Amino acid sequence: MAARGGSYVATQVNTAVGVSGGATAAVAAPDKWTRTSVGIVGLCFLVYVFDIYETTTFQVALPAILTDFNISRLDAGSVLVVINWTSRVAGLILVPFADIYGRRLVLAAGVLGYSVLTGLTGLSQNWVQFSIAAIVTRFPTTAANFPTSIMATESAPASGRALAQGIQASGYSLGYVLVALASVFLLPTLGWRYMYFLGILPAILVFFILRNLPESRHFTKVKEKQLAEGKKSNVLVVYWSIVRRYPVEVAKGSFVTFCYGFWSGFGSWAPLYLSTERGLGAQTTGTWLAIWWFVAMFGTVGGGWLAQRFGRRRTNVTLVLVTVPIFAIYGLLQDQTALFLAGLVLCSLFLAPFGQGTWGSVQELFPTEVRATGFATSNFIGGSLSTFQALIPGLMPSVAASFPIFAGGYALLAIAFFLLKETLKSDLMQSVGEHAGDVKAKPA
Repeated sequence: MAARGGSYVATQVNTAVGVSGGATAAVAAPDKWTRTSVGIVGLCFLVYVFDIYETTTFQVALPAILTDFNISRLDAGSVLVVINWTSRVAGLILVPFADIYGRRLVLAAGVLGYSVLTGLTGLSQNWVQFSIAAIVTRFPTTAANFPTSIMATESAPASGRALAQGIQASGYSLGYVLVALASVFLLPTLGWRYMYFLGILPAILVFFILRNLPESRHFTKVKEKQLAEGKKSNVLVVYWSIVRRYPVEVAKGSFVTFCYGFWSGFGSWAPLYLSTERGLGAQTTGTWLAIWWFVAMFGTVGGGWLAQRFGRRRTNVTLVLVTVPIFAIYGLLQDQTALFLAGLVLCSLFLAPFGQGTWGSVQELFPTEVRATGFATSNFIGGSLSTFQALIPGLMPSVAASFPIFAGGYALLAIAFFLLKETLKSDLMQSVGEHAGDVKAKPA
């Protein structure tokens, strides 16, 4: 892209129209994809790919790590609880800065941070060192992955928001594929440490982010309005706005993220289950995972298309109800073909409601002025509550026995999605005081 920094904003942001109460009407997006919007979503997709490479390396390499450090499933589950909880805290502390200093700067800092720390994790000499490195790395990874989703949301045309969210979130699948392939080629030869060493490479993206990625036009318009009014934002002011004006939205968003967290009962533990309890070994498990998550990439984009076509509520409730019974019986399957096909379907079904649903719908509950903070707050509350589910496999006699419990928790997601307002037919809100459904979409 030829545009640099915020130059795109000067020519692309439409003039806001004042509304009652001092709020600012939505910054109307051109109802079509542009070269710039496609470039933003594409770069956010790449950032998320490498972000997920780091966050899923532990899961895929877990059998080798357990053996190397001679630890139990309960030990690993305990660290996963801390890691996941740390991600929520990191979001609460760092992501609000995206509402103050911009999405682009926070994103670039996050990518640089997790690239360096991921590489250093591979140097760990014992379980304590590894645990500390894995926990600390979650600060920059969270600082990077939340803004990628928000920027994709804010750059898309009104008629393609869910699709943009699906495309950006499909980076999860490709990131997992890269980890799975690394496990196939590196684990048997060089070991799990080299999977972490590869995590240094995303630092290259920082150059492209700072040079080519324009700031969100929605964020820029809000900052221009604040400057004109002489308003100064800080983290405390932003959080106070969330607590005072959006308690219901935070509660609903927290419920969504809490329920969705139960999917990780499969995402985090399926590699160990297949490799050990079903005796597939690291190479076969890695190959299966690579195929599953590659296909799931299209499932994530498809989920965005379905939501754009039929609405989020109808799409996501249906997806959850189809997923639950397959999830619940997965541990009972014995035949390898059945295990493979059921896992293939589950991966796509889990990620279809992710980008456009769990993240996209919660983000759109809040206006641009506090969107990152509102999303981080909801994710902190719901995600913190769901992190303790990582202990379930360690407390059960086997990983297989834990799948029905995870499925029961995931079933609640259908209720959570049903409670949300449909926002895809509305423009994005801009200022504190507006609520979901207040801003109507303008005809193309």
